[in-house]
Amino acid sequence: MDASTYIALSNSFREDLKVVVDKKGKCSKNDLIAYFAYELFSIQEFDKEFFDTTLQLLSGKYNTNALEENDVREIFPFDIPRNSKGAYTKLCNVIFCLYANAAKKKIIELPIHARLGDVFTNNPHQIYTTLFSFCLPKIAMDIINISTKARYEKSKELIDLVDPIHDNRKYKTFNKTCLNFAAYLIRFGIDDIKDINVKHLNAHRIEIIKSSQGNLSLKPILGYFDEYYNTDLQDEYIKESYENMGIGVGVKHVKDELHLNYRMEQFQSAKNIAGLLINDQAKVLIFTVKPTNVDFSGIKIDVTSLNNFTPEDQNNKWLLSQNDFLHQKKFEANTKKSLKSKLAYFNAYLFGYLPAFFYKHPETCFKFPSTPEEFHKYVFVEFSTVVDSSINAKELEKIYPMSIHDFIAKVSNYKKNDVTENNNLHRDIIGTIHRYFDYITASFSSLKGFNIKANPIEKNSNIGTALKGSVKQRFDVNYWIRYRLFTKEVCKIMLLDTCNKIEFFFRDASEPYLLSQAVAVRKEVEEFTGIKVSEVEYNEKEKCIYVDREIDLFDGNILKIKKLDYGSFTQRSSWLGNRKFPIKHLDYQRQFNVLLACYAGQRASNGMWLDTDSFDAIYDGKTTEGLVPLYINTDKVNSGGMESNVPYEVFNLLRLVRKIRNFNTHTSFTEGVFYQNNPNSEFGIIKPLLQTTETNSDIVYNLSMPLQQFEACLTDSDLEFESTNFYAPLKTPGIDFLYYKRLNRTPRHATYKIINAPGEEAVSFTPIAIKSAHTIHALRTELVSIFSVLTDDKAITKMFTGQSDETQAYYTTNTPEQELAIREITDKQRADLGVNVISVKDTSISFDEIAKSVVEKTFSKQFGGISNFAPSGQTSGIEEIENISVNEIALNPTHICPYNNICPSAIVREIGEKNCHVCYKAIVVKKHRPAIAATIRMIVDEIKELYIKIKRDGILSSDLVFIQHEILQKAKRASAWKVRTDFLRNMDITGDPNHQFKEVIPNSIKARLLARLKEVDGSPMLQSNLLIQMASRLSRRLMTNMSKMDISIDDLEHGLELNPIKYTLKNLEMLAELEGKTVLELMENTRITEDKIGLELFE
Repeated sequence: MDASTYIALSNSFREDLKVVVDKKGKCSKNDLIAYFAYELFSIQEFDKEFFDTTLQLLSGKYNTNALEENDVREIFPFDIPRNSKGAYTKLCNVIFCLYANAAKKKIIELPIHARLGDVFTNNPHQIYTTLFSFCLPKIAMDIINISTKARYEKSKELIDLVDPIHDNRKYKTFNKTCLNFAAYLIRFGIDDIKDINVKHLNAHRIEIIKSSQGNLSLKPILGYFDEYYNTDLQDEYIKESYENMGIGVGVKHVKDELHLNYRMEQFQSAKNIAGLLINDQAKVLIFTVKPTNVDFSGIKIDVTSLNNFTPEDQNNKWLLSQNDFLHQKKFEANTKKSLKSKLAYFNAYLFGYLPAFFYKHPETCFKFPSTPEEFHKYVFVEFSTVVDSSINAKELEKIYPMSIHDFIAKVSNYKKNDVTENNNLHRDIIGTIHRYFDYITASFSSLKGFNIKANPIEKNSNIGTALKGSVKQRFDVNYWIRYRLFTKEVCKIMLLDTCNKIEFFFRDASEPYLLSQAVAVRKEVEEFTGIKVSEVEYNEKEKCIYVDREIDLFDGNILKIKKLDYGSFTQRSSWLGNRKFPIKHLDYQRQFNVLLACYAGQRASNGMWLDTDSFDAIYDGKTTEGLVPLYINTDKVNSGGMESNVPYEVFNLLRLVRKIRNFNTHTSFTEGVFYQNNPNSEFGIIKPLLQTTETNSDIVYNLSMPLQQFEACLTDSDLEFESTNFYAPLKTPGIDFLYYKRLNRTPRHATYKIINAPGEEAVSFTPIAIKSAHTIHALRTELVSIFSVLTDDKAITKMFTGQSDETQAYYTTNTPEQELAIREITDKQRADLGVNVISVKDTSISFDEIAKSVVEKTFSKQFGGISNFAPSGQTSGIEEIENISVNEIALNPTHICPYNNICPSAIVREIGEKNCHVCYKAIVVKKHRPAIAATIRMIVDEIKELYIKIKRDGILSSDLVFIQHEILQKAKRASAWKVRTDFLRNMDITGDPNHQFKEVIPNSIKARLLARLKEVDGSPMLQSNLLIQMASRLSRRLMTNMSKMDISIDDLEHGLELNPIKYTLKNLEMLAELEGKTVLELMENTRITEDKIGLELFE
């Protein structure tokens, strides 16, 4: 600004301030507006520094933070109350009004970064009566107050404009467009609709885009004036956009100014990016994507953002039908969002490209498709020589627009980045448009404008690349197993800490009845988790929890949990009793959602909306071990609900969560909320078990922070691991960074600039943060991926994710018996191993029994066997067993083979030879369970031996890779047998509880060894090398320590060589009898070995 402008501004300010001062005089701070007017009027001279500084205060950063800066406060030589509510805001509002009136007087145009701020957005109906209302354009005040129905009702007596009838308009869109338009009018001091120039308005919009403030939505308010005041603003505005290269940017390229493509952040926002130690005056510049103009034969469309083309911006049959399509009850929020984004491409074609095409080619014989029935396939989708020859028009008039396929292909190609290069965006967009036309054809074909005989868009599955599976980051198997156990333990700790806070509140609030309930719940949590509240110390200052927990891992190691850092985690709120303010507690809800993904493979949305009242609806109330059914009420695929399965321990933790949730008295918790805040949802009102807020809003489930906690515990436990977290640029998603890392590149948008002090040059830097490529969905992917080799996909879905109804007929809802002793049982139940151990030979099946049942076709009824599900067109073993010759049956310890242990060629092609653990021809019955359990334990022993090899010094890298592969394959094999036993557990085979196997794991290593020996006695095929070695060691140690036995070393070695397990058991029994002890007591009192038996692979 030149000197004359500063003088004119100064005179304008004094003139306007005098109006208020003459009216109010000198006022106290009780009337802040009048007080500030008087104090500003008392300033003798408004100099250049005053105007330069106050203009910066209009940027939207002009609140308390800005005014507290010393250099800003110096321009106001009067007291600004620090404790008065809204003092800074009111001062800035006064300044804003003074500048607005200067714009009305055509002295100045407000800077592009000027924001409406509190002047309009906070109780805008009051602007009519404020002391400075004369400074603001009346039409701008009216437009703000017609933006919503509530605002109009409050100020309708003062508004000169017509009520826009809000019921027929999109609330958010119309409100936003009114704010945008009012800001434009104030910026240029326009006080009459007749003074609006569409060229000027379009230039303002372009300037907004270039300043990285986003695009403007202006058409709805222009349409309002066209509708009620007989103007042509909307049409003229659109035409102006087309004439200037499209509806997006709307102008030709201009040379970039300095830092044009950067957004500026100051004050605390800058420190959040660059660190707390930067200069208080520093400015951080964030790179923003340049507008991308795509050229369609001279017609340019900006595809930086397609928001201008979304349904809310138009009010015609196209958009009305799209809104109906998007608001179908079957669509979840994320699905709707995805479909909407894809329809935006179609709308860019309809409302961006086509109007520009017809404007450029008025001579064409074709017409703009104003309704869906006018969208002709052979004009807008594909060319036909037959149709072209039948058109009654001159050849020069047959000017075809670009087809929708070519348009989308070109735009989608521009919208892709390096990371999404192979995404099938084009195919997905076409598929969405196809679904849209299917919907309107089925729903509205009898209505005018929707009479479509056939879908003009063919769904082309040949576009794009073939799907190769999930692209989610995978975990290392061992890492995943450990993280599941860790997550479960953390859930217990967080639950107990929340109980403690609730109990403390009721104790402090002197509410004895609620206190007694809180104490009861806390004790129940303590009893079930085995953790006392006194063992959990929450340090408020450090934002940490101190505990002393240890988890026995399947490989014999111990995971220690000593400290959990929650400084970066969100806290949640619970309203208790009649308290007006909530208590704060740890976000156990998020952690439990992760737990469900770990153990049930559930989508984040399923966990987030798990219904408090029905998640345990199909639980029989009796089972306290193994897997129990979990009812999922809001799955987007199975709208009628579905059954999943989780370990009882996880299930009961969820029931304890419900008891804690019941203390929350907020109405959204007691009365429920609409599913995904959608009143039209088919799921209606739900009380989410893991509800986080009043609306149960979505949470981004990146696992970087929980994984940081986990890896800190791995480090404290001296356990080796490869971290899944890494440092990456602040604004680059973790998965994207891994892509750039492989290419040894850095994306441009990851680089920022910083100006440390006024006048200094900008210096480039890259802020970094700890990130992970894993999301909660990666846990779901991991679970399904590991078990995908175990059996048919449908069985996996039923057993873990619960997503197939077809498998439900193969399972019953009767009370299941206790699961096989593969999972560590947390209670201390144990059996007398000297009497109750069931060996494999005790449960062997007679061939005659099987043969008789096959001949009489009673096998299924008598044995209740099961097989894995067969692929389409094939039959499973259980389906064939009663239709084959008994001579083809082979009995194995773990299963029955209907092909005499000779794999059919089809099986060999599909899964390989002798892979009985995943074969759908193999049949297992209840009596196979001990043998399967022994097989699993044998495999775990083999895994232990492989881990021992890994820990040896000097192992070759090639050997390490081979051993790790062997471990993974054996883990998959053990897991496959594990799933077989789970299937058996879910079937009520005998109906006689006396015939149920009662298998437990003792809490003593030596007792467990004894159980292992008895289990496989007489079954050499199920005896692992490790178990044989331990039996031999035990026998030698016993013989060495017991002088009462007269036996030579040669006899000992001979017996061990023939049958080490049987020989060891026989000697144990004889020695125990001599000592007058039970076998178990003898072992417990004898120093034999400190080696741990491998624990089960899965808990």
